[in-house]
Amino acid sequence: MDKGRKLKRYGRKDYSQLVEFPVEIIGRDGVVRRYNFEQSVQLYQRRIASAGLRYSDATVVHAEVGHCRQRIQQLRRSYFVRHGWPALEQLDVFTQAGPGLAADLASFLRRTLVGEQEDAVSLSLSCLPVQGAKSTIFIQRTQNEQPDEQHFLVYMFCLTAAEACAHRAQFFEELKVLQRNQSFGADVESLVGFHHSVDCGLILTQVSGQPIDLHASLPQLFNEMGQVEHGSPEEAESSMQQRALQLLRQGRHRSALRVFVAEYESNPLNRQAYLGAIVAADLIGAVVLAETAALMGSRILHSDADLLYHLAAIRLRQHQWDAAADAVKELRDEASEDPRLPLLEAVLSVGRNDQRTARKWVLQAVRQEAMPRQLQTSVYSLSAQLLLRRVLLWCSMLIVMGGIAGAVLYSSWCLGIALTGAMIALASVRACRRLFVASLKIPGARGLRLADISCLTRARSLKATSC
Repeated sequence: MDKGRKLKRYGRKDYSQLVEFPVEIIGRDGVVRRYNFEQSVQLYQRRIASAGLRYSDATVVHAEVGHCRQRIQQLRRSYFVRHGWPALEQLDVFTQAGPGLAADLASFLRRTLVGEQEDAVSLSLSCLPVQGAKSTIFIQRTQNEQPDEQHFLVYMFCLTAAEACAHRAQFFEELKVLQRNQSFGADVESLVGFHHSVDCGLILTQVSGQPIDLHASLPQLFNEMGQVEHGSPEEAESSMQQRALQLLRQGRHRSALRVFVAEYESNPLNRQAYLGAIVAADLIGAVVLAETAALMGSRILHSDADLLYHLAAIRLRQHQWDAAADAVKELRDEASEDPRLPLLEAVLSVGRNDQRTARKWVLQAVRQEAMPRQLQTSVYSLSAQLLLRRVLLWCSMLIVMGGIAGAVLYSSWCLGIALTGAMIALASVRACRRLFVASLKIPGARGLRLADISCLTRARSLKATSC
């Protein structure tokens, strides 16, 4: 479809109508699929994240992003009209976070506390003082069958500000602490359920000693020994994951990504799904989706070397050198003998313009016999970039020295040769820097590959322990 026809199609969209849930959405393959509220919102959020990869024209990308944002607003408005209740809309938090997120909170509470079709008037809600991006909502629940009140807390994180990355990390840190509380017994605030999307995070907690009567509470995250159980044979051999791995081998990275994301959203303890989503997203350049999967996986499955490695790799792709250094340090503390560490250190050193240290790490990476095969290509590519930079600088320095010598021995006009050599040196440094930045910006399938595909074959036998 040409650009003009596509833009006209966007202009004919109607966002004023209320939609029913589950909503039917026609995919790019022409198949009609049914999505609940949360799935439909996440579908359009993924389309926003991948718009720049799917379309080359900036005008079409802008139109696609605008269409998806308006569709998300329409979905949220429709859900709140059909399934919301006035007590939610009157909360002070929505004067800051925006009324649209009231639909997300309504869907979350119906999924975890009151059910999709039941009356929610038994919930009494009140807001506590807002702390940065985090809002705390106190919930009292009364039932006719149970005269005792049940008390809950909902922590809502608004992730739409410029500091969304730091707020997202705070969300996962609190989630990790609450998961650890599961093994501490009664009278301790513990996790009941959580929801995470691009622009909001929700955590529902309750004191463990109170009676719990939930429709869809989060499964027990820790066993009696305090270990996270994941990667079971039933999970590893699931048909959906086998299908995703097959798509990945066939080069259908976008299709594999969709399957992996659906897998870890349905089971937050599915380690292989996190790794698969990160690898597939890195190969197509969907850095936001890779970051989300890496953050969720590394916070839920603590101390997992593969997840920590990929989190550091994503920070490097985003040119977040300080955050990448912290992630590399965390990986070194957990797995000091990891053969992939020299590659991360080399990329980080080049990013910080420390070429001498980068050459040292590249030489160490070349000697790593256990380095995964596809990452060895990245090591040689980075080594070639460093060698090219060094050769260009040496050649330009020879021109400079020759010009200076000519000016001393023959004529002052030779200083022009020295000036030309200096300009070549400066241009060489800038060109090599652009080459490095471009190799990180290009999707991993064509640029500097940092995703470790081999970790997917190891995911079935590994376990992670809680902190």
